[in-house]
Amino acid sequence: MVKPLPTRETELAARGVIGISELGLGADIWAGQTVDEEQDMIDTIVNGHLHNPVARQLFAQLLLTEAEPPNDDGIEWLAIRANALQQIGLAGSARLLLVGVDDEQAAADPLLAKVWVSDRLLHQRPAEACPLVQSYLLTSQSPWWRRALLTCQLMQNQGEALRLSLDITKDEELTEAPAFFAYLNSIQHGDAIQLSPTKPTLLEAVVLRMSPALATNSQIQQLPDSTLRQIRDDSEFTSDVRLAAAEALAAIYPQPDDITRLHELYSAVELPAAAGAVTAAEAEPIGALARARLWQAAVNVSNDN
Repeated sequence: MVKPLPTRETELAARGVIGISELGLGADIWAGQTVDEEQDMIDTIVNGHLHNPVARQLFAQLLLTEAEPPNDDGIEWLAIRANALQQIGLAGSARLLLVGVDDEQAAADPLLAKVWVSDRLLHQRPAEACPLVQSYLLTSQSPWWRRALLTCQLMQNQGEALRLSLDITKDEELTEAPAFFAYLNSIQHGDAIQLSPTKPTLLEAVVLRMSPALATNSQIQQLPDSTLRQIRDDSEFTSDVRLAAAEALAAIYPQPDDITRLHELYSAVELPAAAGAVTAAEAEPIGALARARLWQAAVNVSNDN
């Protein structure tokens, strides 16, 4: 029996950045199940809160592996895997699956469109994302697309359009996404807000990235890896917020380069005049700045020896 040539759609569905041989798995690891069955399994893992960095990394490697899609293949399978990576905070890994996917391909599947737009907004590329947002608004009833439009208006400095959009926001929208609208109203009108203790959504992460004054250490630690790297390297944020982002990366999404960058930020913290690192650390509450000063003290002791 002649095997049919792969179509562009099945090539996208099977896309991965890790070869089968690298994990010791077969190319048919998803075979025998439908996309819906595999999505249920993936959703169960994602919603189980992968707090352990090792478990998160193993799960990510599975999603990033190049393999034949489930029986009823389609680009939806690519979207499911990329979405799962975004939801567990590995937006950078999700981006690897989406490289080369253009807006026309993304628009063909509702979930892929949402994942693709989230990826572009998270990586500060509204000029690519926002035309697709406007297109989907014409046909989709999902309130997510309206929130994406407001995010586009914020990123593209469309202050008057954002004001009008907020003014016509319905009560049910406010109830569905209270933190998102609280952030935008604080930016637009200076409203005082009580920050939500819940994990920020991807759109909320984009808003927090755009608004340094809203970011707190507790919120920072729950942001996707790509957003954390942007905050860590952005001098618009305060030193303690940048350090919190760097510490979250090293603890939750550990990569050698991120650990090196954390040490660089620790070393760059300026000590108070005529105060040693240990004294300075003891003088303030335990936090990122205190840990930075203790790091400096440890380095100094090591150098002295």
